[in-house]
Amino acid sequence: MLIEFRTVTAENADHVGLTKFIGLLKRFNKGHPLPQELVRKMEGYFDYYWQQDLNYAMKSDEDQRFISELPKEIRINIYKNFLFAELLYKFKGYFNIPRNPQERIGSKKWSKYYTWGDKVYSSFMIKLLQHLEPRQFKKKDVIFRDLEEVDEILFVVKGEFAIGYTVNNQEYLALKMKERNVIGDISIMFRRRSEFLYRALSRIDCQAIRKHMFYEILDKYKEFGMRLKARAFYQYKDIIRRPVLEHKKATYDHIFRLHPDEKPVGTQAVIDPSMDDENMIKREFEESTPESQTNLKKLFKIDEKIERMHNNVNSICKRHDEIVDMLVTELIRVSAGSTANSVSTKSGSN
Repeated sequence: MLIEFRTVTAENADHVGLTKFIGLLKRFNKGHPLPQELVRKMEGYFDYYWQQDLNYAMKSDEDQRFISELPKEIRINIYKNFLFAELLYKFKGYFNIPRNPQERIGSKKWSKYYTWGDKVYSSFMIKLLQHLEPRQFKKKDVIFRDLEEVDEILFVVKGEFAIGYTVNNQEYLALKMKERNVIGDISIMFRRRSEFLYRALSRIDCQAIRKHMFYEILDKYKEFGMRLKARAFYQYKDIIRRPVLEHKKATYDHIFRLHPDEKPVGTQAVIDPSMDDENMIKREFEESTPESQTNLKKLFKIDEKIERMHNNVNSICKRHDEIVDMLVTELIRVSAGSTANSVSTKSGSN
């Protein structure tokens, strides 16, 4: 009841703040009122945001202090089984991060993936969930255009969207996707612009994390970041990039047959950077694994101390997921092996 009262009070305060903000814009518009259509869009955006913000009741420093003082099990329950239960159910496969095979040796109770029972993984997940924000797109809205700067990762909870490209200023939609898909993760993880066009086919409800915050989290949890990146890449390469590029190549060929003297003008040539991307991922695993493993062990120790303190006060898709898991696990195993060889070589030379 107290939380509900505080939430209603906060909503009223936010509405008052929005009214003041609109009035301030009127002053800077030489006293002329803003167009009613613009005001309605602003009010609609913020009304949706305030109603769908799953972190709304825990925004202030005081709220965060209360949450941080709760025992870890209660905090996990709040985020995992209450606030974000639907999102975590729909994106369970996305957040399945494989363990290092060496880490599983000699411990039958450890699963193939990290779980919420792993202290550092649960801290990583809570940190990510704490920074999710609601986003909504109406039918026919452009989510991202080809080569547009991507500022956030979108987890599509409800709705349908299409992925395509632009040639000769005309849009071509090649692929239809439903909820439980992620938009923008590859662009942000590989630090590049949007490879394709994304357009809403229905109303879409999303949870988003901003780019700068995602980078901050990955800087602290590098090991999880690398494995999440590898998993996202293999999913994107097979499910999105390959069919859309094939569709784009067919469109180019069709245009060339109709107009052999004209070169189709598109936002990008039909180039598949998958090999370069995969090599980048392999290098990151080979170069960063020793340091990441050390940092991961440090995080485990820190998290154990914090925990003591708190105690005192989804057939094809499934098969594809299995293949992706095998690829990521093999990356981890090979990189760990190359690291071990490197260490023994150095020891031998000494």
